[in-house]
Parts: sequence; structure tokens; C-alpha cells
Amino acid sequence: MERSTEVQPDGIGHSAVVIRVSSGSGELCSVTLVLQLVRPKEQMQPQASPSPAQPMVDRMASALRRHREVHNMSLGELSRVTGLSKTSLARLEAGDGNPSLETLWRVGRALGLSVGQMLEERVPGAATVLRRGDGPIVESSFGMRGRLLHTDHSRHRTELFELDLPPHAEFRGQAHEAGTREAVYCLDGQIRCGPPDQPLVLAGGDTAFFDGNMVHIYAAGPDGGRALLVMSYPT
Repeated sequence: MERSTEVQPDGIGHSAVVIRVSSGSGELCSVTLVLQLVRPKEQMQPQASPSPAQPMVDRMASALRRHREVHNMSLGELSRVTGLSKTSLARLEAGDGNPSLETLWRVGRALGLSVGQMLEERVPGAATVLRRGDGPIVESSFGMRGRLLHTDHSRHRTELFELDLPPHAEFRGQAHEAGTREAVYCLDGQIRCGPPDQPLVLAGGDTAFFDGNMVHIYAAGPDGGRALLVMSYPT
């Protein structure tokens, strides 16, 4: 007794499998099976949900591009002034990535902008509410997080930040333009701020005032700290 199998594709996704069983005296029987080849459905790639920080990044990218063009600066010129690569600056203008606080300060200084001017969306209206946890957040490479609460766009600009410093974090701020004043109100924990060689130590409820036109620090004690920072610019 012999058995043979033959596959007969029809070209449209089906194949006929013919199984024949025979003996020396002839074919005893044959069985034909029709199979349909089913292609697996393409797996849908899950779309990444937009980052909560993306609106802030988009505003920063728009401000960077707009003010660079106002100053007639090429990416190459801005790169030389800030020390950032042209590739990094191009990514920032494209809204790609979440820049650190240090990066924002370097770009802002080159364009004559404060961090708040680069981040905040100007919304007209006499009465507004910023809910708890809202507002653009920037983080330094040393762990300090700053949440912008308000930017006053009048002639004498004022910005209000909420600072959140993890234990033993220390951020060194560069000097701002002459006439800049800063006030730090400690919400809880322990905060050190002001001149690096003679920092002002704050506990909950304490407030420090110092000139922002010199190098200064914001630092936290062993349990971290939270504070409100008010920056007042002369122009």
C-alpha cells in the first residue's frame, strides 16, 4: 500500500491538499482538503500618549525660534553664545525633548529672556486661577524642580516659582542682570539660598531677600525643602 500527498495552490490564498492511498491493484481512495492561508493581522503599534510637559516644550520652542529670528541670529551664532550644539538647539526649536533649567537659562540669557518668558503662555483676562500642580515645570540637573506660577509682563517684570528640592540638592544660579532682586519664602523643610559663601538658612515660614545679579544658590537640608521664589527684574 502506498500513500502520496500533493499540494495544489490556487493563487488566491487557498491550497488544495490531495492525499491518495493506493495498492498494487489501483487507487483505493483519495481525500482532498482545502486550506485557506490566513495572514496574521499586523500588530498595531501603541501610540505613545503625549507628555504632560509637551505644551510647555512647544511654547518654549516657539519663543526660542521667534526671538532668535528677532535678533537675526543663526543657529550657529546662538550655538557659539550659549555653548550648546547646533543639533541640540535645532531639537529645542522643533519641540523635541525636555530641556533642563540650566539649558533654559543659557538660551534665555543669550536672547535677553527670562525663564518665565520662555515658558508661560500669555492669557488675557483680569481674573484667573492656577490650580494646584498646574504650571510649567523645569528640572535642574541637580534635582531641583521649579514650577512657574506667574510672570508679570509689565515694564518691571516679576516671576513667581514654586521650588521643590530633594534632600541635599544644590542648584547654583548664574548672575542675572543688574538690579534683579530675589525673595525666597520657605514653605517647609530647610532651604539655604543666596550667596554661596554666606548662604541664608531658612526654616518653614522664613523669608530671605538677596540680589540676583551675582552667583547664588538654592539648596536643601537632609529632609529636602519647598519654597516660593519671587524674582523681580528691573526691566
